[in-house]
Amino acid sequence: MTDDRTLEKVRKLLAKANALDGPERETFLDAANAIIAQNAITAAMLDATRTTGEKRKPAQKRIRLWDPEFEWSHHFYGLIESLAETNRCRVAWHSGLSEITVVGMTEDVEWIEMLWMNTFFQFVSKIQPSWSADKTLQENIFSFKHAGYKWKDIWEIGDRFFKIQVGADGGMPDGGYKFVPAKCGYMKSAYHRECKKQGVEPVGTQTFEAYRLTFTSHFVWRVQERLEAMRAANKKAEDAVGGSAVALYDASKLVEDEFFLLFPSLHPEARKAAAELSRKRVADAEARDAEYLASLSPEARRIELKRRADEERRQAKASERYYREHAKKRTYDAAGATAGKQAGEGVDLSARKSAATSGSRTEIAR
Repeated sequence: MTDDRTLEKVRKLLAKANALDGPERETFLDAANAIIAQNAITAAMLDATRTTGEKRKPAQKRIRLWDPEFEWSHHFYGLIESLAETNRCRVAWHSGLSEITVVGMTEDVEWIEMLWMNTFFQFVSKIQPSWSADKTLQENIFSFKHAGYKWKDIWEIGDRFFKIQVGADGGMPDGGYKFVPAKCGYMKSAYHRECKKQGVEPVGTQTFEAYRLTFTSHFVWRVQERLEAMRAANKKAEDAVGGSAVALYDASKLVEDEFFLLFPSLHPEARKAAAELSRKRVADAEARDAEYLASLSPEARRIELKRRADEERRQAKASERYYREHAKKRTYDAAGATAGKQAGEGVDLSARKSAATSGSRTEIAR
């Protein structure tokens, strides 16, 4: 188990990392993660010397990830699995893929929940900002522009906020009743000043949908890349400690056995049997259909086959129309890719977050 001195050492390294940028920041984060990895090795090797009754027991926890209608959920399934793998846990999905049960050693399960909430909070705060009274006009404009909003939309959101906060005489600084591009040059100037202040490149978008989709995919990819690098570093640390591989395998075996005891249908053998049953059902259905067609008269069979062909063509046209109408959403946006990768790079994957961060759970799951 992690003692207070180890956690304090990790906290100090993370505090130093958060005060820096670039390679220096990564150096301190790597040092923190090395301690965390070593702690997992130590705990596993300690278990190896204990009797069966003294060994740590796997824990389980059900975690709500997001509301079922969360539009970007399909991008995050692989990220959840990657978080679990990095922290030596197994995951079962529930409730329309909006909830999971995590099985692993207690500290690893708790860590996954905190890491996930931190990662998701970072994503939502970037892609779904709120106009905040705690931020300057310049900072608010920056948040919305970097979330892919158009200038007109930003103006209307800000104007509505100020009118509610200040009253009828409030509104955006240009004092208009509607967005007039010629009068709103101050918005672009403020945005560029904040970009310079934060050391990021200004974005120019093709479409709102394309920017947000590309931002999301590249945010997830960057976090997954970093998790993969963490797993490689952990493996290197494990290889450097004699006997750790066996001890960690034993701990993983305990987790795996507990996981399949709780979710027997997810066992590889059970999945193999289910796949075979599904193939048999498809083959049986095809055989019954062939018998049905054979039982028809030549004219009735011709009519039935024509009906099926017409239905296939109708569905193909509907699919083509759908993809054509949604082509803009699938367009690659270079600015969205850059902003998404930057946001993914900024997620702290080593820190054990405070209760204050965990307290944001209800807000960010919406």
